[in-house]
Amino acid sequence: MKIKKKLISKMLVLVMCTSYTPTMKVFAEESKVVDQVTTSVIEKTEEIGVSNDKNNTEEIANPESDFAFNANIGEITGYYGEDTTVVIPSTIRGESVKSIGEMAFSSSWRKTANIESISIPEGVTDIKRYAFQRCANLKSIRIPNSTTVIYDNAFENCESLTDIVIPNGVRGLGAYVFSGCSSIETINIPTSICDIGAGAFRNCSKLKDIIVDNNNWYYTSDDGVLFNKSKNTVIKYPEGKYSESYLIPDSVINIGNYAFEYCSELKSVTIQNSVTDIGSGAFYYAKALTTVDIPNSVTKIGDDAFDGCSSLIGVTIPNSVTSIGANLFWRCSSLTNVKLPDGITNIPNNTFAECNSLKNIVIPSGVTSIGSSAFSYSGLTDVVIPDTVRTIGSWGFASCHDLASITIPDSVTTIKERAFQACYMLTSISIPRGIRTIESGAFEHCKSLKNVVIPENITEIRDTAFQYCSNLTNVTISYGVTSIGNYAFQFCDKLERIEIPDTTASISTNAFVSCPNVIFYVESNEEKQILINSGISDNKITVELQSEEGLVRSIILDNANVTLLNGYSLTLNAEVLPYNAKNKTLSWKSSNSDVAIVDETGKVTAVGLGKATITCTANDGSNQTATCLVITTDNYDSKFKFNQVTGTIEDYVGNDTVLVVPRTINGVLVTKIGNNAFNSCSDLNTIEIPNSITSIGDYAFNKCINLKNIVMPDSITSIGEDAFYKCINLKNITIPSSVTNIKRYAFSNCSSLESIVIPDSITTIEIGTFRECTNLETVSIPNSVTSIGSSAFFRCISLTNITIPSSATSIGSGAFCGCTGLKNVVLPNLQEISDNVFNHCTSLIGIIIPESVTNIGPYAFTNCDSLKYVIVPSTVKSIGKGAFENCNETMFYVDSMEEINLLCNNGSSGDKIQLASELPKINLTLSKTTLDMSTKQTETLVATILPKCITKNVSWESSNPDVASVDETGKITAIGEGTATITCSTTDGSNQSATCLVTSKEVLVNEFLGDVDSNEKVNVIDAALLKKYILNSSTVINLANADINGDGKVNAIDLVLLKKMILEK
Repeated sequence: MKIKKKLISKMLVLVMCTSYTPTMKVFAEESKVVDQVTTSVIEKTEEIGVSNDKNNTEEIANPESDFAFNANIGEITGYYGEDTTVVIPSTIRGESVKSIGEMAFSSSWRKTANIESISIPEGVTDIKRYAFQRCANLKSIRIPNSTTVIYDNAFENCESLTDIVIPNGVRGLGAYVFSGCSSIETINIPTSICDIGAGAFRNCSKLKDIIVDNNNWYYTSDDGVLFNKSKNTVIKYPEGKYSESYLIPDSVINIGNYAFEYCSELKSVTIQNSVTDIGSGAFYYAKALTTVDIPNSVTKIGDDAFDGCSSLIGVTIPNSVTSIGANLFWRCSSLTNVKLPDGITNIPNNTFAECNSLKNIVIPSGVTSIGSSAFSYSGLTDVVIPDTVRTIGSWGFASCHDLASITIPDSVTTIKERAFQACYMLTSISIPRGIRTIESGAFEHCKSLKNVVIPENITEIRDTAFQYCSNLTNVTISYGVTSIGNYAFQFCDKLERIEIPDTTASISTNAFVSCPNVIFYVESNEEKQILINSGISDNKITVELQSEEGLVRSIILDNANVTLLNGYSLTLNAEVLPYNAKNKTLSWKSSNSDVAIVDETGKVTAVGLGKATITCTANDGSNQTATCLVITTDNYDSKFKFNQVTGTIEDYVGNDTVLVVPRTINGVLVTKIGNNAFNSCSDLNTIEIPNSITSIGDYAFNKCINLKNIVMPDSITSIGEDAFYKCINLKNITIPSSVTNIKRYAFSNCSSLESIVIPDSITTIEIGTFRECTNLETVSIPNSVTSIGSSAFFRCISLTNITIPSSATSIGSGAFCGCTGLKNVVLPNLQEISDNVFNHCTSLIGIIIPESVTNIGPYAFTNCDSLKYVIVPSTVKSIGKGAFENCNETMFYVDSMEEINLLCNNGSSGDKIQLASELPKINLTLSKTTLDMSTKQTETLVATILPKCITKNVSWESSNPDVASVDETGKITAIGEGTATITCSTTDGSNQSATCLVTSKEVLVNEFLGDVDSNEKVNVIDAALLKKYILNSSTVINLANADINGDGKVNAIDLVLLKKMILEK
């Protein structure tokens, strides 16, 4: 008989699990065929005495009216009765009950907390998610043999449940299915179980034993501990097991996720040499654990592995471990000694947060980044950060109240917000040369700081940077700082002296609030006025003029640290301050010419392996210098995950600030930058892409928040979706003319992007391409563009004018929605104005709807509250809901009663609508009234006729075609030297005209084009000076040399072209 039972039992498991995937999170329904076979085997099993019915007494079912029931699928969806004992009927309204639905009895939103016992009828096959969640008084439940799946959280927090029998028919237990069942002491896993979800027995604080049937093909147990069948993974050690020590069997390779969580009695665990992987949360909140020996067979430790082990004293992580998870020792309040492995490169977020007994730690020399809150609220007293570290994350050392000393090397290029907040004992800080910004709250509440020198490499001091530094007495801000943010020095009540250089153009009105004793020392009356404008009293400011005017005050290199592939070159760009220094020439020198050499332009070439410091020195006797640490390597390839078959860079694992992407990796040509290749590389500042690359993949540089410079070659044809999303420091980018496809959201949220020139190879501006580029002021859309996608320029609030080319036939919904600075827009011959296209363009003044338009979409001009006039032609046959809602000042000019009716039906007031016959006198204006041109140069004038004329046809004429000719579109071509008057006239008999005076000069070859400072050289200094002129037109420059494109104007486009010219040299 026993043999027969075993045989039938194995048959049952085989049938039940053939179509069941053990790792599934949501259990699939079985096919009817399998169900029929399963039922047949169960019936045979019952014949030999296997039953889940303990007393075989007939139960009286609750009335059907107590239940909410979906008859279509046979599912109970709710319970409205008040009984403590519930017997679910097998049929309701004549339909069989097949499942207990999601949250059907959950007390989270039903009054079911008083239920003490439940009986589920035969025929129910599944108990769905949260079905009995928080039935706090439920003590017992009868689950029928027909049940095959119990889904996630089904009995979560049934804290009184003491007795539960899982029938031999259930194939899967969902995640957290019995989590929080704090009264269960024993769980029996039957033969049929194929899968147990994550956290199934979490917070079962009295659970002492998990017993698995010997015939189960997927799981086994040993001394009440749950393992997989092969016993190479420990899955769950019962939380209520009364044992102070445990020896993990030598068959175990993996300690599963949360295997020993909440084991409050366990003081020591012996991990044998067979173990290679300690899973996430493996010992989570094992509060009694004092010691754990990690063998050198372990290579990986997951997130939260020892989080909350408040009695853990010391841990040595062997060098075999190559990566550690986040939150590893978080809240290990007794931890005093820890040794980290040499091979790790990252100390993740919260690794030692709240380890308030940890006084000292050695950070391995290979570490390149320290994560957010990595050491926050720890007991550290002093720290030496190795010179391999590039990034210190937000709150990295925040609230290390005893930290008195920290050494930060020049390799660090990023210190994020509040990194050292509330380090009460910190008396001094040396800010690395690679840092450009002191982030918000970086040293807030560092109340022992007394003297601070802001080095010349810093350009911005952000909000609350030194707020509440109550013992700070002296601050020296070096030349180069341009702005000081809100509350930057608030409540520094002992601050006596602060030196502010001339470069500081922006000081927040709250920067020095509650600093009653401070005296400000400035170098000019202009800087004094900036302080006065920010709310500083005149008698608090002392002007100390520099004794030697014209000397260099500061040199700032664009990079302080560079890793360079042996044999490759990179040019360092130097910004020399002040801009009007008399002698801005520099000398360059390498500390180790066997490793790296540098020429007179700052071009560095790696010639060997090792380190070299590149120093540039001002030649004017001021002794100003700047340095860059160059590390050379011949193993660049190891930084890339590279697909040799497709030539694609799939991932980047380095921490460089400057990166020259190699043309070949392992001898194979690099042709693509793959999806997500550089995603969230926050250290990356400058990247140069070789001309072998043809495409940039989706999300390739997504959230590279410090990326400022990128050189894209003419070989690139495609830029992927979200490729540069949230590159918030990217100000200018040149898109090569080879690019034919820019995918959706490619430059979305590039909030510093100021100008963009779209090449004429582009035909479509995709959805959201420049969405929320809030500093975008100018954009050039070529005549090749035929469509502009939805929300393409959404919330580009700095955009004031836009000319949509005549080639464009469609503009997507919301394309310019929220462009609050947009004042003028010229529409092409569209058939439709889409919904929301100019919604909330609050500065828009007037709109002429083209005669090609037949439909104006819903909310097209809603909330354009500055809109003064709209001219609606007779071609418009429909106006969508709310098209002009809240345009209260708008006057509409129409051709017929039909448009009047359309507008009135749309909610426009009749007194704001006039027929074209009632229009005031026609007014013809040109986009320019004077033009200075060079021979062969062309310029197109735009004629605007307001408010409306019978036709829009105009004629063009030149008074001197030998000097300047004009065609029927208003395109002027300068031919010879002299002047000519271009006249534009209406052709409808209204006799309106407008003129533009053109002065044409012969083209002279300018051999010093780009030499903005007139020193007969064209270099990065010229680019820096041109940038300053664009920001402040009072800056003295050679305007002729600065007009790179020869259009008679000096603007951001010239700056972009100059930078490209310098790079091509």
